[in-house]
Amino acid sequence: MHQAELGRAALSRASTLSDHRTVVLGETLRRRRGELGISQSDLARRLNVQQQTISRWENGDAVPRPWRITALAVELQVGQDDLLRSAGYMPHVEAPPVQQLLHTVFDRLPTLSDGDLFLLMDRAWQEFRGRRVRAM
Repeated sequence: MHQAELGRAALSRASTLSDHRTVVLGETLRRRRGELGISQSDLARRLNVQQQTISRWENGDAVPRPWRITALAVELQVGQDDLLRSAGYMPHVEAPPVQQLLHTVFDRLPTLSDGDLFLLMDRAWQEFRGRRVRAM
């Protein structure tokens, strides 16, 4: 393979990876916005951008700047690091299984029933109190 062909192949692979990231990010934004019942226009107003900008992000045609990702995470009530990774601003790292489970629970807290949330909080409190007693 010639030098130019190698360069085009590497560029093509990088473009495919970048395209995949923007699609994943866009799907995440669209899904979460829908779960919260927020329109593109409402989200755009909250972020001080055009509605078309939200549409481009969700369609994978553009990627928000890192500082916009911070605001998106707040508005969509999702983990900032997850969005930064999806956008390609942070490397993807494998989290330990317990950490993955905790992030899943944290992400789903808004969907838990009052009873389930109480049970989770009660169990966590019991564990915390038990640790304090053992430490004394």
